[in-house]
Amino acid sequence: MNYILCPKCGKEVKNLMVNVCKTCYIEKYRLAELPEVIEIDICSKCGSFFDRGQWAYSGTIDDVIVKKIEDLLLIHDMADNIQLSFESDKHSANNYHIYIRVDASVMNEPINQYLNTEIRVNYKSCDICSRISGGYYEGIIQIRAQNRLPTDDEKNHCMDIMSEVLQNQEKKGDRFSFITDVQELKEGLDVYIGSSKSGRNVCKAIEDELGGSFLESPSLYGQKDGKDLYRITFSMRLPEFTIGDIILFNNKVIDIKSTGKKIRGIDLSTGYRVSINENDIKDAAIAAKRTDAVPAILVAIEDNMVMVMDPSTYRTITLKKPVFLTASPGNEIDTIKVQDDLFILPD
Repeated sequence: MNYILCPKCGKEVKNLMVNVCKTCYIEKYRLAELPEVIEIDICSKCGSFFDRGQWAYSGTIDDVIVKKIEDLLLIHDMADNIQLSFESDKHSANNYHIYIRVDASVMNEPINQYLNTEIRVNYKSCDICSRISGGYYEGIIQIRAQNRLPTDDEKNHCMDIMSEVLQNQEKKGDRFSFITDVQELKEGLDVYIGSSKSGRNVCKAIEDELGGSFLESPSLYGQKDGKDLYRITFSMRLPEFTIGDIILFNNKVIDIKSTGKKIRGIDLSTGYRVSINENDIKDAAIAAKRTDAVPAILVAIEDNMVMVMDPSTYRTITLKKPVFLTASPGNEIDTIKVQDDLFILPD
């Protein structure tokens, strides 16, 4: 077999690599390159950083630095089994010195290289935080209730739903899913949000969970690149009836237990559960509230009938035993009067 003489070290080898032997090639081999100075723009309010033309959240400042170095680090194409290790020396809140060791193998030969770079952090305000501080919004969600005022529980529930939806939208990439302002009014809430798309999703979620309906009203507020820009007012109307209402519907007295696309409650005459489509309950009327309940004494139970002392007349009256009743004679139970008829309430 013919051997070739390495022109650099004089060793006889089978093949040359770039005109030198393998050993000499690896000695002058440059495994990795990294800029001496790296600048990073980070939002001082939310912690997101500017990368490839846009702002994005990537965790802690250390996470951002590592990601930036990995993006800018150039490693030779012939390197395999690459491993990186970092050491950080923080000089100030804006300045870090980073020391990197790169381990790899080239043509089955282990090789390593040490690099260092200076990280300069520029604290700025990202596009979203700038818009929030400037009061930017694309939509207004008006939380109201049909023929009544929303309760505090309903308003809090709506805000909880809104927070969950906006967080999910942000995770999906809608960085405008933020709340700019919340105004509490006598008639309900006005919530200003950064994304009209998110506003629509919020209203759909409230509609699914609490019932009601919403309408959209766009209004022109400007132009950008020749296109009209609109803000949308979402008129979210919660249902007329809510948990704790006792309603008259189709000659039945119903204690409402949950709302949504389906109204669920208990027929107080029988104690059986009922489920009604929201659109079918429009002709119902409020007969009383659970807060109007009055305690009464359960006198006796006989088969499917019970005897109760009327709390207003102190007379004993006989009622059909509702299926939910578990109290024993002598116990105190909650009752409600509807159109002069007494009904036992479930626990």
